[in-house]
Amino acid sequence: AAAAAAAAASGARDVFAERVPRAAAGSGGGFSGEADRAFRLGIGLEKNGQFRSAATAFHEAATLYQCFLDGQPEFRHVTMVSAERETPALLAYACVRLAHLSMDALGDPKAATRLYKDATMIDPQPSSVSFDGIGTSIEACSSDGSSLERAVEAYREGLEQDPNNRKIMFHLGVALERLGGEENIQEAEKYMDVLRRSE
Repeated sequence: AAAAAAAAASGARDVFAERVPRAAAGSGGGFSGEADRAFRLGIGLEKNGQFRSAATAFHEAATLYQCFLDGQPEFRHVTMVSAERETPALLAYACVRLAHLSMDALGDPKAATRLYKDATMIDPQPSSVSFDGIGTSIEACSSDGSSLERAVEAYREGLEQDPNNRKIMFHLGVALERLGGEENIQEAEKYMDVLRRSE
C-alpha cells in the first residue's frame, strides 16, 4: 500500500508540477504562510512514509487555502501566493494528495472519491489524475460492480483531459470489460489494442 501511495502521489506531482507555485511547493524559501508551511510539511511527511501525519498536514493546508479563497480577512496571511490564479490549483492539489493518501495508505475509498470530486470542482483546469482517481475510488467502494457506470464516466472524462494517458486507458478498458455488453467489450478491446501496440 505504501508503494502504491508513493507511485500515485508521484503521478499527481507530475501533473500539477507546472501549476503549483514554488512558494507552496517548498522551493521559494522565506515564505511564511501557514497554509504553505502545512503543504510543504505534508509533502515531506509523505515522502518519509508518514501517511497519517501527511494527511493531517494536507488537511490543514486545504482548510487554510479554502478560508483564504473565501476572502475571510483574518486568513489573508496564510499563503504567499495570489488567490486569483494559484491558490485554487494549490487547494485542488492538496485535495488530490489527501485523496491518494485516503485511498492507498488509509484504505478509505469513500473519502478519496469525495476529495477527488472536490479537486475537479475547485480547480479551474481539472486534471486527468483527479478523474482517474474518481473512477478507481468509485470502483473500490463497490464490491458488486454496481457503480461501474459512474467509474466509466469518470475515466472517460480523464481520457478527454489527457487522450494519451495509458493508465486511464487501462482502467477504462478493464471497467468496460467488467461492465459487460457487446458495445462495452468492443470499446474495451479498442483501448487494450492501443496499449498493446504502444508497448
